[in-house]
Parts: sequence; structure tokens; C-alpha cells
Amino acid sequence: MAKVTGVQHIAIAVNDMASALKLYRDILGMELKSAQGLQASYEQTGLLVDMKRPRRLYNLDMGNGSVLTLAEIPDGQLSGRKSGFAVALWPGEDEEPGFLGGVDHIGMNVDSEADLVELHGALKEAGYRVSEIQRLGVNPWWKQFFFYDTDGNAMEITTWDWGDPAWEERRKMLQGDGQAMLFQDPEPVW
Repeated sequence: MAKVTGVQHIAIAVNDMASALKLYRDILGMELKSAQGLQASYEQTGLLVDMKRPRRLYNLDMGNGSVLTLAEIPDGQLSGRKSGFAVALWPGEDEEPGFLGGVDHIGMNVDSEADLVELHGALKEAGYRVSEIQRLGVNPWWKQFFFYDTDGNAMEITTWDWGDPAWEERRKMLQGDGQAMLFQDPEPVW
């Protein structure tokens, strides 16, 4: 039986990648694993044409196989909402409590494409609206689908599917100078 095996990534929107990197990489110590400028991806796939599009997508290693994905949306009106959960624990006691929020979506990992397909079917059968299984991006290393949970939280089920024979070719591509494939931002923020 297919099951989620962990948090693969948590995606958050940021207005300024340089400021976000100062916090998450420089202060909190997360290692930058990939840095993508996304214009080429939009042009190549034709996706996300009618919505506010992230300019960059950077992935930072949180450890234990989990990734923090920063999606830079320079002109986005980000809520900056404060948590409404355990209000007394958060700084700014004079501030009015906000609402839960701020995370764009949570990507949950499964071990294989077979597990991905099984959970996709199970969610559809249970009445959830789910996207098709997709490969996205300039370098589509993973497979995923998207849905909303019972409270409207955006969720993704994803797999790197290390057993996929295509990984042999991907490993060759990542050796030596191939590592540069993970860092294709034409205007990098370092």
C-alpha cells in the first residue's frame, strides 16, 4: 500500500530572494541545493501564463531529505500573516493575532511513481479534485500532482522515484560540470 514517507518540501513565497537567502542560508545555515531562473521554464512549458509568476525558485536543504523552496515573486502582495495557532507563543504581543497561513504549499514525498499513481487514484476515488500527474520545470527531475485538503490547504504529492531508469542518465548529467544544471538562474542572487 502506498503511503507518504515524509515532507519532501515546503514552498513559501518571498518578495526578495537576496533577503530570504540572508535568513535561511546565511543565518539558519541551510545549504543552497539549486537556483533556477524561471523565465526559460515558462517559455519552454507554457505553464503559469495567466498568474503572478515567480522569478526565481531556490531550494535549500533542511536536512533529513526535506527542502525549503523559496519562490521569489517580486511584485507579489504577500500577506505576511501571523499565526493564529498558539498566539501567546509568537513575538509581538501588542499585535492583533492573524490567521494561519504564509506557506504556499506542502510537498509530501512518496517512494515511487507507482505509489504516486496509487495515491492519485485513491484521492480521486475519495472525491478530491486532483491535478494530473506532471513533470514540471526546465529539468523535470520529479513527478507530482496537486490537490487541496479538506480545509483548502494546498498540497502536493511528489516523488524523485530513484528507481526510475531515467535516473542513470540524470546522474551522468549531474557529474562534473553537469552540476551547473541545478543552478540556471541568469541573474543569480548570491
